[in-house]
Amino acid sequence: MRRKLFWLAVLTVIAFLSGCPSLSHKPPVLNIPDQTVVQGSLLELHLPCYVIAKDAEGVTFAVIDSVGEIVENSTYRYNPEFTTPREEHVQITATNPHGRVGSGFFKISITPKYYEVSLSASPTDAGSAQGAGSFAHGTIVEVKASPDEEWNFIDWTEESTRVSNESEYMFSITYNRHLTANFALKTYRLDTSTHGQGVVTRIPDKQEYEHGEAVELNAVASEGWEFSKWVINGNQTDVPSTKITMTEDTSAVAYFSRMQFSLTLNAEGMGHVEKEVIFSPSDYSYETQIKLTAIPNAGWGFKYWGGDLSGSNNPEMIVIDEDKEVTANFFEAATVSLEANPPEGGSVSGEGTYFLGDHVEVNAKANTGWIFINWTEGDYTVSTSLSYSFEVEEDRQLVANFVKPTFIWGVPHSHTSYSDGVGSPAQAYEYAMSQNIDFLFITDHSCYLVGDRYDSEHNQFLETEGSLWHKTRIQAEDFNSEYADAFTALRGFEMTLGSGHLDVYNTTNYVERNTMPKLSDFYQWLLYVYEEEGGQVIASFCHPFRPSDSFNNLAYVPELDKVIQMIEVGNGEPHRYTRAESYYIKALDNGWHVGAINAQDNHNYNWGKPDNLTGLVVFQEGPEGIYEAMQSRRVYATETRKLEMTFLANGQWMGSVVPEKVLDFTIVVYDPDAPIKKLQVITNGGLVLETLEVSGKNHVQWGFSHVPSPGRQWFYIRVTHMNGAMAWSSPIFTPVK
Repeated sequence: MRRKLFWLAVLTVIAFLSGCPSLSHKPPVLNIPDQTVVQGSLLELHLPCYVIAKDAEGVTFAVIDSVGEIVENSTYRYNPEFTTPREEHVQITATNPHGRVGSGFFKISITPKYYEVSLSASPTDAGSAQGAGSFAHGTIVEVKASPDEEWNFIDWTEESTRVSNESEYMFSITYNRHLTANFALKTYRLDTSTHGQGVVTRIPDKQEYEHGEAVELNAVASEGWEFSKWVINGNQTDVPSTKITMTEDTSAVAYFSRMQFSLTLNAEGMGHVEKEVIFSPSDYSYETQIKLTAIPNAGWGFKYWGGDLSGSNNPEMIVIDEDKEVTANFFEAATVSLEANPPEGGSVSGEGTYFLGDHVEVNAKANTGWIFINWTEGDYTVSTSLSYSFEVEEDRQLVANFVKPTFIWGVPHSHTSYSDGVGSPAQAYEYAMSQNIDFLFITDHSCYLVGDRYDSEHNQFLETEGSLWHKTRIQAEDFNSEYADAFTALRGFEMTLGSGHLDVYNTTNYVERNTMPKLSDFYQWLLYVYEEEGGQVIASFCHPFRPSDSFNNLAYVPELDKVIQMIEVGNGEPHRYTRAESYYIKALDNGWHVGAINAQDNHNYNWGKPDNLTGLVVFQEGPEGIYEAMQSRRVYATETRKLEMTFLANGQWMGSVVPEKVLDFTIVVYDPDAPIKKLQVITNGGLVLETLEVSGKNHVQWGFSHVPSPGRQWFYIRVTHMNGAMAWSSPIFTPVK
C-alpha cells in the first residue's frame, strides 16, 4: 500500500512539472525598432538579430496580415511601391523548436523620393520657361514656355529629343529631367490682291517679313479705272501709296472702280424702262453695256426708242461711253402671250403686241408622238381647235396643252423561290418578257431574305454582296443591260405584317417583320428611308382585302401620303384573282392620294401570263420613267392586256391635284382587242357621277366639264368591257378648301 502511494506521488509531481511554463522552454521575444524607408528602396532586416532568447537557432518567422515577406526564414524584406507616403504596421511571429510562439510589432514610415526639374530657353533672350523645382516621385509636373512678343514657341526638347510641341507641357516625374524650351523669331505673310482693274507693288517684295519690318504698298489703276481705297486688315485708307509695319499676317486689297457716267431714261406714253446693268451697280462706267427693256402699262405697247438710242428692238443694248439720255415711246395696244404646255409637246405661233381691234390667229402644232388637247386661258378652255382666231380687245394669255400618252403594261407585285414562289428572278424576268409585257417587279417577302447585314440603329438590313436581295438587283441590272429596249426588270420587297402587306419600291435596303413587327415602327422607317433616298421611295397597299381590316381599315396617315402612292384594285393569279374596288374607294374617302394598280402576285411560273396588269403612262424609258409614273400616279388597273387609258382634268394627268373651280375632263380609252361597253366617272363614296354607254367600240373619246363641290373630292374612270373585264384609272383630286 505504501509503495502504491509513493509512485502515485511521483507521477503527480511529473505531471505538474510538465505543465508549468516557468519550468519549460519560454517563447522567443522579438524586439524590432521602427523603420524608415524611401519610396522604391529595399528594406531588409536580419530577424535573428532581434530575437531575445536563450537559443535563437531553430526559430522560424512569419509575417502576420502585414506587408513584406520572409526570405530564407531569416530575413524580412519589403520594397514599397511608388504610392503616396504612408505608414505600415508590421507583425512578425517567431516560433521556437518547442512550438512556443512570440510576436514582434514595429512601424515602417515610407517617405517620398524627390527628383529635380531644371529648365532653360533657347535662344536665351527669346522667352522664358517656368515650372522648375524639386518634385516627389509620380507628381504631375507642368512646365510652361512663354515666348517674348517677337518670338514663337517651337517645342520642348530633352537631350536634343523633342518631347512636346505644346507650350504647356505636363508629365509624371520618375527621374531627374532637364528640359529646353525652343523659340523661333516670328515671320508674317503679306497677301495683296485687287478688286477691279489695276496692279499693286510692294517694296521690298518678299514671301515673308520679320516682325517690325516696314513695307511700302503702291496701287496703280488700269486705263479707264481709278483707285478707290486700300483695305488693309479691315482698315481703310484712300492713299494709293502707303507704308505698313508688319506685326501680324496682313491682307491688303486695292479697290479700283471704273470711271462713271450717267444714263437718263424717259418714257413718252404710258410705260417705263427697266435696265439691267452688266458691269456697274449704280451709275454707268466707261464701255459698260446696259440692256434696256421697255415695259408698257396695261393697254399700251412699246413703239420705238428715241434720244441716244434708235430702232424698235425690245429689249435693246446700249454702250455707255459718255453721259446718255434715252426715251421709250409707247402706244395703246394689247399683248397676246402664248405658251406650249409642256414645251416639248409642241409649238405655238402668233403671239405679240397688237393694236386694239386687230384680228389675230394663233396656231398650235403638236410634235411627233404628242396630242394637242385644247387652248386654255386661266381656268377656262377657249378652243379645242389647232387654230384659234379672235379680235384683240385686251391682253390675252393663252396656253396650248399637249399630251404624250406612251403606254406600257406590266406586273408590280410578284414572287420567286427567294421567298414563297418558284424560280429565280432571272427566270421570272425572262418568262415575263416572253409574255409581251413591258416590266416586272420582283417583290419577294422580305422575311425570307437572308445574307444581308443588320443595321441595328435603323432596324433595317443593308444590301450585302451574295445575299438574295443583292442577287435580285444584280439579275435585274444584267437583264436590263441585255434587253434595255424590250423590257425593264425591277426589284422591290413585300413587307408582310399581321396588319397588312405593303410593297416598297426603289430602296437600297429593306426591313422585315421579325425585327420590325410593329406597324408604327414600319411607318416611321418608311418616312426615314423616303428622306434617305431623296424622296424617291414608293409604296403600295397590297391585296387590301387580306386581312379585311388591313392597315387599321386603311386609316389615313398624312405624313405617309407622299410615300404610299398606290393601292391594288385587283390582285392574284387566275385561280384566286380578287377585285378590291371597295377598298380603293375606302382609301380615297379616308384621305389617301393613291393610284390604281393591278397585281398578279405570282407564286408560279406564270409571270405576266394572266390578263390582269398595271398600265403606266410614261414620259421616259427605263426604270426612271416607271418610277416617275408611279410616283405621279399616272397608273391604272386593267383586266385586259393592251388597254390605253388617258384621263386628264384641265390638261393635268390622272393622279394630279387640280385646284381649278371648273374641271374640264378629257377621257380617251382605246383597246384593240377588247371592245368597250361603257365608261363611268366615279366620285366620293363610290357614287357614279357620269356614265357613257358605247356598246362595242374599241376607241372612245369623251369630254365634259364639272364644277366640284366644296371640300376635297376625287374622280376616277371605271371602264367596263363587253366581255365583263374592267379597268380603273387613278383619280383626279381636288384640294381641301
